[in-house]
Amino acid sequence: MKISDADKTSLLFRLFDKWKKKKTNQVAKKLLKQNPQLEKDLRKLDDEWGKVLKKLQQKPDLTKD
Repeated sequence: MKISDADKTSLLFRLFDKWKKKKTNQVAKKLLKQNPQLEKDLRKLDDEWGKVLKKLQQKPDLTKD
């Protein structure tokens, strides 16, 4: 499996941040007001995703046989 060189370590949080800044800004603010832990949880999820991607990048490409 080959992972692209794009920086995906903060993909989830960047998507949420862009979403928060667009037309749905009011909804995002309401969600964060109702659940202040949401942003922290998204950051944790994003960190775990980054770890998974690093592990996958360390594996040899099995499709080259």
